[in-house]
Amino acid sequence: MPRSAFIWHINWPLTITALLLFPLLLSLGFWQLSRADEKQSAQHAFDQLRAAQPLALAQLSAQPANYTNLRVRGVIDNSRTLLIDNRIMQGRFGYEVVSPLRVVDSGQWLLINRGWITADSARRTLPAVPPLDGEVELRGHLYRDQAGFELAGETMSSSWPRVVSHLDFAVLGEALQVELQPFSLRLDAESPAALTVDWRVVNLGPEQHVGYAVQWFAMAAALLLAWLLASSNLWQLIRGASATASTGEDRRDD
Repeated sequence: MPRSAFIWHINWPLTITALLLFPLLLSLGFWQLSRADEKQSAQHAFDQLRAAQPLALAQLSAQPANYTNLRVRGVIDNSRTLLIDNRIMQGRFGYEVVSPLRVVDSGQWLLINRGWITADSARRTLPAVPPLDGEVELRGHLYRDQAGFELAGETMSSSWPRVVSHLDFAVLGEALQVELQPFSLRLDAESPAALTVDWRVVNLGPEQHVGYAVQWFAMAAALLLAWLLASSNLWQLIRGASATASTGEDRRDD
């Protein structure tokens, strides 16, 4: 057999490992690409809705889309403030401040998310929330909070402000003794009641998911190359070809 012939000598332990890991690495890469598409679609939908004219509560459909632009006129109940716990911004501990608002023209009640406020990271005291008195017009976008995780036995305090892990509209409606809309209004930065506002549709951008996908695909390619080199004489052939080329260059120099 010629010395330059390609020869297989299957490395079975590595082959079994590659058969198990290679499809997994590829599936993780494609999953990251699908996540990138989802995040891109969510961002596109957000941008479209945010570009539209704000609607009044009475103009909303029965199932309004998340991030719909909304405007309301009402009076904030400063005496019954909610603080959404453990909201970190730029490495600093704080809360999101949520206030009930009674809509003037309909008497409906809506939770207004005023944004972030810094707080004592040791949790010894609660932050002083600046009140907003009188009738105000507020603008922002509709947001349905995702269900959060509650610790076993977790209960709200009986005093105000109350610290909560997330917004459960049914439970909070009972605590406030009003019927709440099943969504909150996240205020625009220009609204008079807004605190520190930095709303994000996605925490991880599409480009980061693409970067992770590239890493998974690179690992799959490296695994395939390692299997090929370990299961054949390819590396010897490459080294032999390199040595032959080097010898030829030396002879030409002589």
